[in-house]
Amino acid sequence: MNKIYKLKYDRRRQQLVAVSELT
Repeated sequence: MNKIYKLKYDRRRQQLVAVSELT
């Protein structure tokens, strides 16, 4: 169980946000 952060483009905020995912 590692916590991975991905960069995802948020169209509503018009910026890249870090999204944490559990794998």
